[in-house]
Amino acid sequence: MNNWDEFISDIKKNMSDGWFMAALTDEFLVDNFSELEGKLCKNIEKLLELRVFNSDMEYKAYRSDIGREFVTRCIKDAVDNRDTIEEIQILDIDTKASASMPNGYVQATGGGRYHLPINRIEDAKIKIKYYLEGKETGQARVADWRIVELMEGK
Repeated sequence: MNNWDEFISDIKKNMSDGWFMAALTDEFLVDNFSELEGKLCKNIEKLLELRVFNSDMEYKAYRSDIGREFVTRCIKDAVDNRDTIEEIQILDIDTKASASMPNGYVQATGGGRYHLPINRIEDAKIKIKYYLEGKETGQARVADWRIVELMEGK
């Protein structure tokens, strides 16, 4: 990516807290925003999608395979006037298997393992915001979506 440093600089200029999720060819990373550069700097060539988010905005960089350039976008709720709806989804976590994992790590019921930067994992949730378009036609459709926050369970 030619403008990776500029992309990260813009994120650091506009965000002081939040989380990130990164899908790499061989790993899935979830952590606090403060850990972003340290966890990604050695793995950037394997990165397929990055979402850096908090309750106000989300930065996203993605590509379809490692040989392509990244496409980037930022959604800031303060300047985005589209209609929205929010959804809260319960994360797929096998709490029994996760109990034997190192502190902060969870296992999905399908076996995938990743770090989850929250304290209570039972019934942990993720909040998603959908951005709608179609007022002019009367046919609402989801034009984009972003992650708003990770939420602790019970």
